[in-house]
Amino acid sequence: MTTTYQLLPPLATDDLERLRASIRERGVEMPIVVDEDGNILDGHTRSGIAAEFGIDCPRIVRAGLSEHEKRLLAVTLNLARRQLTDAQKVLLGRTIEPDVAARSAERQREIGKAPTDPLWTSVQKGTTRDEVARTVGLSSGRTYERQRQVVEQIEDEPDGPQLIADMERGDLTIREASDELRARRDAEVRHQARAEQAMSHDLLSIVIPPGGRTEQSALRAAFTTATASTRKNLISLKADRVADVLDGGDADRARRFLDDLDMWSGQLRSALGRGLRLVEREGA
Repeated sequence: MTTTYQLLPPLATDDLERLRASIRERGVEMPIVVDEDGNILDGHTRSGIAAEFGIDCPRIVRAGLSEHEKRLLAVTLNLARRQLTDAQKVLLGRTIEPDVAARSAERQREIGKAPTDPLWTSVQKGTTRDEVARTVGLSSGRTYERQRQVVEQIEDEPDGPQLIADMERGDLTIREASDELRARRDAEVRHQARAEQAMSHDLLSIVIPPGGRTEQSALRAAFTTATASTRKNLISLKADRVADVLDGGDADRARRFLDDLDMWSGQLRSALGRGLRLVEREGA
């Protein structure tokens, strides 16, 4: 037996146990639906429980259906008994969208309009998304398309597969998954900022000795502010930052400052070596 037509997510544990208790007590009251080859279109769970208990499982045969008709029938029959979240509906919609498009093309052929007809092509996308929305129980094709785009954005992220799995189980809504992803991104940004800040302070400990002059403390503050975001900025002292430090206009103080700056630069180059030269080339 194939599970090609088992397209909905598994039953929740509580629902599964209720179904097991019902079948154990009263047998399978709703026949399963199979195709002419015996493949189950609807009733995989009922069939499995009946086999476990050794109970007869009544069945109805639906013959002569195409593959996309079988899949869409399986979805329709299952949805008549299941309550899905909007996220689960969107995920299911993505699964059956090719089947809906195939059914739409088949209907167009039946009325004599080929799929390559420009008019048919222009409305196919809208027709398909609206039909998908109706099939899975969403309010409109636009709602389905908008939420599908959000799901696809989530899916492309490093943590996307796990969030998609949580939505498939019904544990997360699309909004909750988006918020969770945003929170993880923000946490990563904060972590990176802290790491860069720490690197900035490590460099400053090399180039500015503790307890230095007032202008050194001012440079430390300006340097830290200027370098808290990116590695390229980490080694770039902007002219206006230096000007702020020397704003007092004292020529002797300015010369001392520049002499110290030359000394600090030499120490920094010696300490960082090739790594500093690489970063300088990146920032050139």
